[in-house]
Amino acid sequence: MIDWIEQKLGFTMKPEQLEAIAVYNSQTNKRLCLFYKTGAGKTATALAALAQDKVDHALVIAPPVTQDAWVNLGKKLDMEVTAISHAKFRQKDYKIARNTPIIVDEFHLLGGHGGVGWKKLDRLARGLQAPLLILSATPQYNDADRVYCVQHVLDPLSVRGGFIA
Repeated sequence: MIDWIEQKLGFTMKPEQLEAIAVYNSQTNKRLCLFYKTGAGKTATALAALAQDKVDHALVIAPPVTQDAWVNLGKKLDMEVTAISHAKFRQKDYKIARNTPIIVDEFHLLGGHGGVGWKKLDRLARGLQAPLLILSATPQYNDADRVYCVQHVLDPLSVRGGFIA
């Protein structure tokens, strides 16, 4: 399958990308945090992981400036990508089906533990019946609030005590 993905993408994936996809594939809950520097292949890695799962549609929450790249790369992998901004995601009336695979690029833009975006994703993640991948190149996660947010979205039961500010 990786050969097909690399052929569609037009490049050979790096060892760290293949390792991330292997980790994703080894999980039953299909959740992953990609924390690569800018330009290191988060977009391709996330979409390739979903393509290996034969996902044909995904919601990508990303800055508007990157949305066309997400959509175009999705097309290369025969995947329909619906790209929305973090602001659109935060809107109360924007609803997402629980069986929709979600990629959140620039995860930190959802805010911290008290942020509207994070709270919405956290509620959604608890009952999500589809893959969830969060991505960022921003080194803000040495802050306890942000570390809690990442861990709670990926594995809610592992942080039952909650976050005390």
